Parts: sequence; structure tokens; C-alpha cells
Amino acid sequence: QQALQKTLAASRPGEQLIVYYCGHGSENDAGNDTTLAPYDAGVGGVEEWSVNELVQKVDKGFQGSRVAVFLDCCHSGGITRAIKKYGRNKSYMGFGSSTSGA
Repeated sequence: QQALQKTLAASRPGEQLIVYYCGHGSENDAGNDTTLAPYDAGVGGVEEWSVNELVQKVDKGFQGSRVAVFLDCCHSGGITRAIKKYGRNKSYMGFGSSTSGA
């Protein structure tokens, strides 16, 4: 998450952003958010990462106009739901390896 924050802070108008994640994914109990769980989740304060939160941070912090998000994990289809709900200020493409979560 820190690396994404640095990338967003350094972004400039006209740039494009590609986000790629391959790992574990799950869905919250309410079924309205996909979470990304890196190998070290739960260790040293590393937490799962909400896909809804990811899109919100990119939408707010990225200075460019086009974003492609590739998720290769369980419930990765949730990226389409997150983009539809929170991706308001950029042009998004969301790719998931699973339809689960969509």
C-alpha cells in the first residue's frame, strides 16, 4: 500500500497506471467487497487490502486519466463492481481471473 501511495503522489497528468496483483483474494462477509491478502497478511501489521479502497485511492490520488487493474486471485471479479461504484474520475479497465465477486 505504501508503494502505491508513493506512485500516486509522483503521478502527473497524462500518465497511465497499471496495477497488477497475483495472490490470495477473499470476499468480506457482506459480499460487497473483495480483499487482497498478500502472503504476509497478518504478520507485522500487514493487513488484507480492500479492492473498493484501492479504487477509491487511485481515483482520488492518481493525476493521470487511464487506469488498468489486473487481479489474479479468488473473487477478482469484484474489481468490476468496485470500478462501477467508486471509479468516477478516471477511465478504468478491470481484469479479473475469476467471475466470483462480480
